Amino acid sequence: MPPSSPPRAFVHVGLPKTGTSYLQSLVWANLAELRQQGLVVVPDPGPTAQGKPGADVMLAARGRLKPGRDPLTAEEVLGRFADDVAEAGDADVLLSQEQLAGCTREQVRTLLERFGDREVHVVATARAVSRQVPSAWQERVKTRSTTPPEDFVKAVRDRTEEAHGFWRNQDLPAVLARWGHTLPARQVHVVTVPATSGSDELAARFFGVLGVDHRTLRAAEARSNSSLGAVQAELLRRVNVALGDRLPKPRLGYDRVGRWFLADKFLLAQGGTPPLLPRSAEEWCHRLAEEWATTVREAGYDVAGDLADLQPDPSHFADSEADVADTSVLDSAVRALADILAFRHEELARLDALHARVAELETQLQAQLGAQAQAVSPSAMESTRRGTWRARVPWRGRR
Repeated sequence: MPPSSPPRAFVHVGLPKTGTSYLQSLVWANLAELRQQGLVVVPDPGPTAQGKPGADVMLAARGRLKPGRDPLTAEEVLGRFADDVAEAGDADVLLSQEQLAGCTREQVRTLLERFGDREVHVVATARAVSRQVPSAWQERVKTRSTTPPEDFVKAVRDRTEEAHGFWRNQDLPAVLARWGHTLPARQVHVVTVPATSGSDELAARFFGVLGVDHRTLRAAEARSNSSLGAVQAELLRRVNVALGDRLPKPRLGYDRVGRWFLADKFLLAQGGTPPLLPRSAEEWCHRLAEEWATTVREAGYDVAGDLADLQPDPSHFADSEADVADTSVLDSAVRALADILAFRHEELARLDALHARVAELETQLQAQLGAQAQAVSPSAMESTRRGTWRARVPWRGRR
């Protein structure tokens, strides 16, 4: 008997830096349990259950795949994605990728077409903009930006071109309007990040929207996209300046060495006080939060949580607007270099051991080949020589 209503498609579009990495780590660690509860993650995360397939869908939807650099075209990626959706059958499906927030209306339409006849639900996680601005600045630094924090804050408040990317991904009402303009308001969900309670409450809100009992999900080694401290972010920004024209694009090499190696492996481990907005931005953040809450209420979107969570807290601001001290940056750099030297020593030791093992295996192989050659009989070797000679002489035919 066919189901009474079409299966649903949940599209978690971000916003970036709203607990998305934590939620995705729970999703990937519980694929079987989610399937038991009638929810299939698309595209298939693969055997390592990570986010690259979803990121590829985002890049395809936003026209960011490059011929010659990426193995598949956008149409091929989206075609495979549509196949994954179709293979889910009557189960609901979930696509989660925080940078989908930046899609244009045309890009939204192109992606939603891949869900066929499913009932589409858009899910946006959101938190106070007073937390988003400094988090977004250091995230930009981790992707090669050289903009000082005070310049970025000014650009955000003035909505200049420098902050275009920020508002494209972080303007909650605009993101909801682009993604929900063809959907009933009840199918557009705003999940607020709790202002005070822990991550379990965020999981309860998010998975509640998906119709999943989050209490059955095993706690994985939660992945979180943690922010750098203010000192460490400023150090990385200065490194970006010193790089000049080298490693200009994140996907062409900077991500591997600048972000995943230097920033996440060494600078993040130092901890440090996170970057904060200046106290002078507090009134602006309050006013923006009120505007956003009013827009969401008037649109009739479904809210999981409390719109009061979008309000700033006094702890989100710094009373002093002084720059990060050079001595603090120097200390961070010295510690990072010491850690990198220790890491490199261990890495070279592993490489030396691998080289020694390869040399040992080559010696063993040569010995085996020599023993096999000696074991061949003289008649066989003579036959082999005659065959080789005949192969070298052109065939002249017979009269």
